[in-house]
Amino acid sequence: MRTGDELLDYIHKTHNNVYHPYCTVRMGADDDPSAPLDARLRVKGVEGLRVADGSVMPDLVTVNPCVTTMMIGEKCAD
Repeated sequence: MRTGDELLDYIHKTHNNVYHPYCTVRMGADDDPSAPLDARLRVKGVEGLRVADGSVMPDLVTVNPCVTTMMIGEKCAD
């Protein structure tokens, strides 16, 4: 049995961020309260702010998400 402090120490020593965090910010219609973004990547209720990163992907891609994320940024900039 390990103590909470021992487990926390283990996590601090072994944790790394090798995963690509994406698919975390839902896009949806203006009347969808569970979606913080509209279909044009605008943050609802915040004028002039858009999210153009991997978090807006609705599904996981089968390739490295870097290229897809760059495309999202380019399309958003258009």
